[in-house]
Amino acid sequence: MRPSRFAAIVGPCLLLAACGSAGGGASSRAAATYDPSVGVNASSSSGSPSSVGGIGSTVSDMASLHGRALTSTGPCATPDFCFGANVINTESGTTPVFTAVMQVEGLVGDYQQNFATGTTASAAKAQVMRFLPADARATALTPISGSMTSCAYFNVTSPTLAALFPSDVANGPFGSSAGPTLGVELSTINGQGFTLFESGNIQRAHLTLGGDDGSMAC
Repeated sequence: MRPSRFAAIVGPCLLLAACGSAGGGASSRAAATYDPSVGVNASSSSGSPSSVGGIGSTVSDMASLHGRALTSTGPCATPDFCFGANVINTESGTTPVFTAVMQVEGLVGDYQQNFATGTTASAAKAQVMRFLPADARATALTPISGSMTSCAYFNVTSPTLAALFPSDVANGPFGSSAGPTLGVELSTINGQGFTLFESGNIQRAHLTLGGDDGSMAC
């Protein structure tokens, strides 16, 4: 997945790439060829970005639909950075569903979606799709692994989101306006701080505009 806009803003163990790379070596994955016909997972929502409160919505939409999660300390002390009810997992303890929310030209463009311990990969993928527009479609999940790290990713197309973020799609790793709209990486972080893909225990998804071409380490 290409580097996130907020990589320099949050702590090193809030992001997928940062925590798993420490001491773990680079993951190896073949460069992907984007094929939207592979995988047919559809969004389970029936609405627009503003009605589901995910990518492409405003922070006001997210606040109205999910509720703000503002704390006195930590990353969620930043206004409009965290939203939603709390979930409990072994990685973060108690954490809001949506964290590290970043805006692109006034719209939500990136975030991390958190899941309770024991969430399966298929359930995590379905929860990600739940908060995307009704025209969103996902490719199949692709697991990748390195010497000490692992994760899995899938791409999402959405004409609605592509129209809202045309330059992000065109300038994504596929370098084409016909490429995917979003890349989504699934993982958890173990007690040693390594990023891992455990199909029966996904604790977070990292959504980034422009798609994932499989060239970056977990």
